[in-house]
Amino acid sequence: MEKILKVTGRGKKVLHPNKIEITLVLTQVFKEYSLALVNASNDVRKIKESLTSLGFKDKDIKTSHFSIKAEYESKRNLEGGFVTTLVGYRYNQNLNLKINVDNELLGKIIFMVGQTNVNPKIEIRYLVEDIESIKNELIEIAIKDGQNKASIIASAASLMLGEIINIDYSFQEDHFSSRTMEMDVAQFKSNKSYDIDLTPEDIEISDSVNITYIIK
Repeated sequence: MEKILKVTGRGKKVLHPNKIEITLVLTQVFKEYSLALVNASNDVRKIKESLTSLGFKDKDIKTSHFSIKAEYESKRNLEGGFVTTLVGYRYNQNLNLKINVDNELLGKIIFMVGQTNVNPKIEIRYLVEDIESIKNELIEIAIKDGQNKASIIASAASLMLGEIINIDYSFQEDHFSSRTMEMDVAQFKSNKSYDIDLTPEDIEISDSVNITYIIK
């Protein structure tokens, strides 16, 4: 039975975000389904008009979610039981927009959206793009770390490393974004653009590789 040595190499990188993902969460309830559908369309049009005035194109503003669902409420009746009644139809729609990290532009976007009467909730996430190249770098770092650990262990134990007979790797999906920040546009009514001063936190990602050597 051949002797083997198993080591785990780890790679880690600390990244500074280079993109901002802005999600506008639109939702309202209307008595009739048709009204929900029409108003959903009108609200999106208003949002897009406010953003195209800043130079964005329609293709930059993407819909990531859309739904219209019946909404009910339950009330206790005179007999002590509950009666469920239809309140109306709620539409939910998420619009996504990505920009470079630019606090001045972010402030203008919040200002322009705030001038509409749609009052969406704004969610802001800082992202790192070019994920594939970062994943590849992590693998290289992890393999070098594993090889270095194997050499140290072999030297300390007076062993001789043979060939690598197995590399076990399964990428663990990391978060390449910061925690989501939320803003209520209804609280940002103003006659001038906002001076947004946000400094995103760095994003730490890691990965690992298991390497098996033959010991001579």
